[in-house]
Formats: sequence, structure tokens, C-alpha cells
Amino acid sequence: MKLARLFGAAALVAGLALSTTAQAAPISGSISVSVAGVSISPIAGIDVGTTFTLADLSTVFPVPAGNNSIVNTSTTGDFVPAIAQNFLTSPLTATVGTPLTFSGAFGSYNGLVTFAHLNPGATPSSRTVSLRAEGTFTPAGPLAGFDPNSMRLTFAATQSGVVAQDDENASFSLSYTMVSPSPKVPEPATLALLGLALGSAGFLRRRR
Repeated sequence: MKLARLFGAAALVAGLALSTTAQAAPISGSISVSVAGVSISPIAGIDVGTTFTLADLSTVFPVPAGNNSIVNTSTTGDFVPAIAQNFLTSPLTATVGTPLTFSGAFGSYNGLVTFAHLNPGATPSSRTVSLRAEGTFTPAGPLAGFDPNSMRLTFAATQSGVVAQDDENASFSLSYTMVSPSPKVPEPATLALLGLALGSAGFLRRRR
């Protein structure tokens, strides 16, 4: 009887170990992309509310021969296998609350724009719009061994030259970084408690 119990316990432990090993971990890492040849709508100086569309939506990973729209790509962490993968991204609209998606052989992303801002010092010929989106990345293909995780996309759209209806002197570029998991931002209550703790520590130090 004791031997049977020992075998049963050993089988249970082995089963738990196997189930733990098989459990996938949430994906973690980053992707950075820089793209030239971006088109905009409406045709005016870029600003909050501008929609940006990649000139070639089908080829972002890797840099294809003869395609000048791709400046640089890099991956870190669990995303390293995605360096040779292509993906399609929806147009990027610099308006808070706008949906943003992309999909490819390595996974898909669904999120919302949470921040859009025209950087200070903008001129008619030199402008930068910053965007941030928060959402969820679901791995697939070469990344299928990982679980979905939160993802933050940070964008910088740059305009060089004055934009006019028939003027081809202006050019646009877009760089963005995708980070998973999304960096944690302290809640207001947490910040308030931290401030209270620091204030109390200062008060006690003065009393001593």
C-alpha cells in the first residue's frame, strides 16, 4: 500500500512538472521600425488628427531589395524570430481613441491611441507629431510558443518641407517602437500614497 502511494505521489509530481513546463510565458521584448515614404491625409502640415499611411504596407520585415521605404528594423527579447517577418498595419490617425491594428505571420495587435501631440516648436516646414497606443499583442507563427501580453506602441511622425497641394518638396517619415509588456504607469492613488509617505518621512526627520 505504501509503495502504491509513493508511485501515485511521484506520478502526481511528474504531471505537475510537465504541466508547468508546458505552460507558455507572456511574450516580452520590443520591435523598432523606421519607414520613409509615408503619405498623409488631409494634405496639410501634419498635426493632431492627421492620418498616416505607409507607402508599402506589405513589407516591413526584413528590408527588401530595391525597396527604399524601409530605413531600419530591429527586434529584442522574444521578438528576435520576427526580424524576418512581414506585417500589415492599419493607417495611423493622431487622434485619442482611434483604433490601431496590425497583423502578420508572427502575430497581431489590437489597441487604441491614448496620446497624440504636436511637438513644441513646430514650423510650417519642420513638424513632429508624437503618438502612443495601448493594446494587446497575440503571438503566432514563430512566436506561437508565447502567451498574449499587453503592448505599447510609441510613434514619431516627422515632416520636412512645406506641404502644399501640388508641392512635392515635403517628405514624411514614421518611426515607432513596440514594447511588450506595456510599461506600467503608477496609478494616481499610488502616487498620492508615495507622496504621503515621503512627506511623513520628512516630517519625522525634522522632529528628530
